[in-house]
Amino acid sequence: MSWFDGFEGKTVLVTGASSGIGRATALAFGMSGARVALVARRREALQEVADEITEKGGEALVAPADVTQPTAVRACLRMTRERFERIDIVVNNAGLLIPSRVIDLDPSDLDAMFDVNVFGALAVMQEAIHVMQSQADGCIVNVASLAGRRGVTPLGGYCASKFALVGLTEALRTELHGSHLHVGLVLPGIVDTPMVHGAEATSPSPGSGRRSSTCRPPGWYGRSSPPLASGSSRSRFRPAPPRSKSWHRWRPASPIP
Repeated sequence: MSWFDGFEGKTVLVTGASSGIGRATALAFGMSGARVALVARRREALQEVADEITEKGGEALVAPADVTQPTAVRACLRMTRERFERIDIVVNNAGLLIPSRVIDLDPSDLDAMFDVNVFGALAVMQEAIHVMQSQADGCIVNVASLAGRRGVTPLGGYCASKFALVGLTEALRTELHGSHLHVGLVLPGIVDTPMVHGAEATSPSPGSGRRSSTCRPPGWYGRSSPPLASGSSRSRFRPAPPRSKSWHRWRPASPIP
């Protein structure tokens, strides 16, 4: 049984669907029989994902939008409802990573990350809640990061934005407790995506003021596209050896409700 079983006929909206985790997630849902709304800024990249889904017999909607623009977010959710009549699941995945040591962090870079990772995610959550409350059902899944639980260098600004997203998610889960709406939180580690490769190319080398070729902490490595795109039930993400065997409890026992 795959984690993506049981979604046939469901409508899933994925932000950041043009590459990386968002693309792999959209493909997995599409190949499971879900109707997928693809949201990101690059229409051409979204169309490639949509074509791959439809070639496999799935159904996809290209809905280009910049999540930092609330009117664009509202428009893409409206477009999705007009096409599919409802929205069952929203995967809030769009993200921005600009590596920098805290001492060198440019406030404009921090603003840019918060615009996407926090305020953009908030805009999607708020619009999704309005839609899901009207249909008395739905699930929002926010993709944060392990960097939202522990600060690491040279990702201080990114960590701050993901800490904020984790806080918003946990607060929203409390607010919606007892309703028919559900809130999920995903905390990936370092995943082999275009965003991470871009960060590697611009990561500062400690103490030198120069750029380094990598910003990966030792012991972490993962790949998003092959396992998810194939509908595998198990990611290739591999944590460093855990201190106890309790780590496996984080693995979900069933598909998202």
